[in-house]
Amino acid sequence: MIDVNEPVVAEVDVAVSPVDAFAVFTDRIGAWWPLKTHSILEGGADELVFEGWVGGEIYERVGDVRHHWARITIWEPPTRLGYLWHVNPANPPTDVVVDFLAIEGGTRVRVSHSGWAAFTERADEMRASYAHGWPTVLGAYAHQFEA
Repeated sequence: MIDVNEPVVAEVDVAVSPVDAFAVFTDRIGAWWPLKTHSILEGGADELVFEGWVGGEIYERVGDVRHHWARITIWEPPTRLGYLWHVNPANPPTDVVVDFLAIEGGTRVRVSHSGWAAFTERADEMRASYAHGWPTVLGAYAHQFEA
């Protein structure tokens, strides 16, 4: 049985500095996030926006309509960011923290996603879904750095 108190952790190494890794993750999220498969809207969105400050928002935009994903809770460029993930108002929010760790030859980007117990009887299902989804998302992110 999965321990729903344990965060989902996914990571990827990229061959750029933490400054560049952080900037691509935040400023260019719309260029790499796989909206065709990881969107709250069927058919995708026109744009994915990441507002880079504590209290800022992550949202999908279709026309003039915003579809909320998250609220920024930690903003420490270029080493750490965090957000309260709440893409579905019918579900409880969860916490995402992304660390940008300098390693030899680049940066390790580590996502830690927690708060699964709030889903009560659906906690295992929701945790498993994100345990499967984050590697796909980080793979799309890492692809931005391939030659």
